[in-house]
Amino acid sequence: MKVLAGKSNYPIQNYDPTKKEHFLLMDGKKVKTFINEKLNESIDWLLDNHIAETEDIDYVITHQANKVVIENCLKERGIPSKKILKTVELLGNTGSGSIYITIAEHFKIFKQTGKKILICGMGGGLTWGAIYYKT
Repeated sequence: MKVLAGKSNYPIQNYDPTKKEHFLLMDGKKVKTFINEKLNESIDWLLDNHIAETEDIDYVITHQANKVVIENCLKERGIPSKKILKTVELLGNTGSGSIYITIAEHFKIFKQTGKKILICGMGGGLTWGAIYYKT
């Protein structure tokens, strides 16, 4: 992800909208690869440190930019789509709010005892993180 213009070399005051150099550019394939890599890395770390097997996970919540990318990535890890809590098909990509929106939408699950929930997020600037939550 990059922006071609900006900073002191080409400040926003000199902006020419026809050049589109102040817009954020993204290489979709690289971002998809990054998401798969970090999601798998997060799951591996949590499995090694907190969870015995992927079968022990009751639910997964991730940043929800793309339903197919998430489902395919988790399927590779042995996590079926029925365990993935989603809101992307209802609301689209809600950015960094997608995890919170999904938790609110499925809050009744968090009231149940003994549920093991994996939460993984990716954000602007390609930051990432994951937690394991047991109700």
